Amino acid sequence: LGAMVHALDVGGSAMPEASGFEAVLAGARKRWPDDDALLANIGEVLDSLHAHFSSPRKP
Repeated sequence: LGAMVHALDVGGSAMPEASGFEAVLAGARKRWPDDDALLANIGEVLDSLHAHFSSPRKP
């Protein structure tokens, strides 16, 4: 998750999931243009992504 955010923030090689994450963030920014509202609402999405990337990957 950190690598994905870093690549979107400062550039560099992004993992395949980064484009979907970028689309989610773009949609969230349109829904909640106020930074406080954006942070309050996007937290659930970030928690879900963290749970996904923290669990063991299946081969």
